[in-house]
Amino acid sequence: MREKVLLVEDELAFAEKIKLMLEYADYQVFHFPNGKLALEHVKQILPDIVICDVMMPEVDGYEFCEVFGTFGYRNVPFLFMSSSSDAANVRKGMNLGADDYLVKPFSITDLLKGIKTKLVKKQKFETAIAKLKEEYLLEIESKNKALENIAKNHLEVIQPSLTILKVTTDLIDLGSVEGRNKIILQSVSVLLEEIDKAVNNNIECLNKIT
Repeated sequence: MREKVLLVEDELAFAEKIKLMLEYADYQVFHFPNGKLALEHVKQILPDIVICDVMMPEVDGYEFCEVFGTFGYRNVPFLFMSSSSDAANVRKGMNLGADDYLVKPFSITDLLKGIKTKLVKKQKFETAIAKLKEEYLLEIESKNKALENIAKNHLEVIQPSLTILKVTTDLIDLGSVEGRNKIILQSVSVLLEEIDKAVNNNIECLNKIT
């Protein structure tokens, strides 16, 4: 899929030149002559990268960048371009969250290199985030299974075994260890082993959660 470039530039001849070169480089370009129009369409476009002039009518580049940052597209590279190389202007643009500041005139080669570098960085970041998300979901799934096993052991083994154990021990004749008492004590031993196994299983499950 072709990557989408949002180009915001009020000098139409300059914008058309950039647009043609970017399309030749196989980018899908959406051009708007000012920040106001760009903001009205950005949510429909969902650009992969933004290239924005600074001095424009109605909504300038700084205002556009500031509002754009509130839309939640923090991983979308933002490149300013301006005829001013004043350090204060560059610093202002970078402080607003821009990833680069190109001073006009610049070569299309430099622009293409800058775009490619920023998009590769964006892709690596998104891949890393996706991996972390997958690992997090797997961890949550593992902990949920551990909780389910704890509940299952309690309902199916521990709770019934404790109930049977109570009833069984009530039948023991403390004055005798012969006959029926031996059978009862054997049953108690088996129940205690089952409870012990279930408890140990739950401990292992708890260790997975913590």
